[in-house]
This record gives sequence, structure tokens and C-alpha cells, in this order.
Amino acid sequence: EAEVLSSLVQYARSEPDSSYLAARVISRDVSPFLRSVWIQAGTDDGLAHGMPVVTNRGLVGRIV
Repeated sequence: EAEVLSSLVQYARSEPDSSYLAARVISRDVSPFLRSVWIQAGTDDGLAHGMPVVTNRGLVGRIV
């Protein structure tokens, strides 16, 4: 877990003009055809439809 957090901090520092919000994953889709997760954040937190979603490994999707 410490390695993941460290890599996320490094990623954020590499893009200083961007802002980030860390959000807890609260559910995952089990469908073999669609990979989606639900997070504990939303519009009240500044998120909007179409925003990119990144992890320590890079871009993983967008908010729908």
C-alpha cells in the first residue's frame, strides 16, 4: 500500500497544473463485459461527467 501511495504522489507531482481527488472505491461491477467501479465521491466533491480517472498506473477511464 505504501508503494501505491508513493507512486500516486509522484504522479501528482509530475502534473503540477492538474488537481486530483482521492476517492474510496465502494463497489465493483462483476460483469465480464463491463469493468466499472463506484467511488465515494461525486458532484459535491467537484467531480463531473467525462472527467478522467487515473491510478498510479495511469489513465484507467472516465466518469460516467
